[in-house]
Amino acid sequence: MGLGVSIGHITDSAIISLITVVALLTIIGSSYYFIYSDRIIRFLQPLLHSIDRWKQVSQEEHADTASYDIVVFGNHRTGDGIVNMLQKSEKHFIIVDYDPQVIAKLQKQ
Repeated sequence: MGLGVSIGHITDSAIISLITVVALLTIIGSSYYFIYSDRIIRFLQPLLHSIDRWKQVSQEEHADTASYDIVVFGNHRTGDGIVNMLQKSEKHFIIVDYDPQVIAKLQKQ
């Protein structure tokens, strides 16, 4: 802020006061949050519970209930060789990839 004032970017004293108050409130608020986070969370629990419930329903719609021994991220280069080895070992695994062509190829197998 000092540089903004010295080069003339911030000239209105009301803006300077607002920036100072916001900075002080942020510093004080974050300090209290670290000290009293458990009490704050308990106080906000009803609001957080309703948000979390919505999130759980959304996750349940897309959840895969199967259990996997191994998760392979990416199947293009090295992942392809790893998948071939896993298929021979009869391990239960899942492949996560963002490339639609790779996904289409895997779905055909």
